[in-house]
Amino acid sequence: MTDVDLLIIWANLVMVIAAILANVVGAVGDDPRQRPMWAAIAALGVLYAGGYLWVLNTGDTVSWSRAFRGVSIAAWAIVWIVPPLRSVWLHRRDLAAMRHQAKSVKKRIDR
Repeated sequence: MTDVDLLIIWANLVMVIAAILANVVGAVGDDPRQRPMWAAIAALGVLYAGGYLWVLNTGDTVSWSRAFRGVSIAAWAIVWIVPPLRSVWLHRRDLAAMRHQAKSVKKRIDR
């Protein structure tokens, strides 16, 4: 493995640790409806951190690449597809609930 390879792997390890911490903060402190999503992303980050430690210890980038191709497919959904769609879905649901509540209040006021 070249020095550049090592630098990239270390940089990825540092960034995945930061991502894990950020998602744990989200899992603990965000809207309770979003917490499972942040926890899933943090768990995926832990898997990636383990993979980076594995490749640092073995130097076997080929096996790492083979193993993490499958993990990457899950990452697309868990990290880049589900969060924005879930956020929009929750936002729309909240707006609908607020509109319904506002209509109920207006009906009571109009009586």
